Amino acid sequence: MSYLQNRKMNGGDWLNYSLIVLMSLVCVFPLLYVFSVSFTDPDAYRAFEFSLWPAKWSLSAYKYILSTSSFMDSFKATAFVTVIGTALNLFVTYTFAYGLTRKALPGRGAFLGVVFFTLIFNAGIVPNYLMMKWLGLLNTLWSLILFGLTNSWSIIVVKSFLQTLPVELEEAAIIDGCSRFGTFLRIGLPLTRTGMIAVGTMTAINTWKEFLFASIIINKGRMRPVAVVIFDLIGEMGLAFTEMGLFMTACMLVMVPLIVTFLFVQRLIVEGLTAGSVKS
Repeated sequence: MSYLQNRKMNGGDWLNYSLIVLMSLVCVFPLLYVFSVSFTDPDAYRAFEFSLWPAKWSLSAYKYILSTSSFMDSFKATAFVTVIGTALNLFVTYTFAYGLTRKALPGRGAFLGVVFFTLIFNAGIVPNYLMMKWLGLLNTLWSLILFGLTNSWSIIVVKSFLQTLPVELEEAAIIDGCSRFGTFLRIGLPLTRTGMIAVGTMTAINTWKEFLFASIIINKGRMRPVAVVIFDLIGEMGLAFTEMGLFMTACMLVMVPLIVTFLFVQRLIVEGLTAGSVKS
């Protein structure tokens, strides 16, 4: 066994573990609360018979939410935007990032400065709104899809791990007669597969839970993403305690795809996001 495995825990280690447990409880408690309320029988909940684990289970809230056409329409619309938007985002991101890392483009430094500025100050909402209005895309799903293409974070992350690829591999492929685009498909993409999964997953998660821009750009019921619909439920119910079960059920249905996706690809996300931290 190594030294670290044999080392006894000291006061600092116990403090670290205590903080980890505390932060875990802080993160898990809201999820457990949402889960419990969504499955609690409405009669028990209205009688204030509530605990962190349902004493009387019921699926009535789920049946009501799933039978509500407006919520399901929003759910399907959000799924459409997430799938199409993520695919287009990856295509555009890889195109930009590959060009920035393989070509000495004029003004590359200024472009990266603009990317960092929009990432830090979130300066793209107003220009994007004006652009969507000019294009006549207000209250359409394509406005959300196009907005996702301006994700500065994706460009920065993809550029960081594309820089770790040996240029010699691509030069050898070009000498053998492969085109620049063919080199990218046969060498660039396979070697950055983990990073692509990480960026694609994070982009999909951000698209799925997009609220700020969606609430500004779309006000039609059937087009609204689920994040906006859930927020509207608060206004419709006025945060009534007796109807909180419906609100928590909607939250649970929106969280399940995110939780399942993250559980399956969490290792790939960590590997992909750290791939560009060490240059080979």
